[in-house]
Amino acid sequence: MRRLLCEGPASKASFLNVGKLNPKHLAVSLVGMGEDGHFASIFPDSPVLADLIDVDAPPGRCEANPTSSQYRRITVNLSYLLRSNRIVLLAFGERKRLLLEQPGGLPVEMLIKQDKTPVVAVWAP
Repeated sequence: MRRLLCEGPASKASFLNVGKLNPKHLAVSLVGMGEDGHFASIFPDSPVLADLIDVDAPPGRCEANPTSSQYRRITVNLSYLLRSNRIVLLAFGERKRLLLEQPGGLPVEMLIKQDKTPVVAVWAP
């Protein structure tokens, strides 16, 4: 994974194994959004999407292997992210801005429209 994600100064970053996460409360969660409306590896074509975006599900980590990717994905479910005081959603590019305005039933809509935890969307061209 390090080979795929980290180059230059970022190569010194350390990774936190989400399997070891078990806090009852998070101060801030920072998540990115893709052009397909996914966030935090919660993809629209995940076979377990309904479980991942269920705000009333038990908080936890999940396999979220989208059919569109050859890579295995492990993430936390939306219920887990909602333990945060605030969620910051990063989005870059015009297409993502449009998705923020009209998410059209994509996973990011569940994040934006839930009312348990404030979400701050940060967009840049």
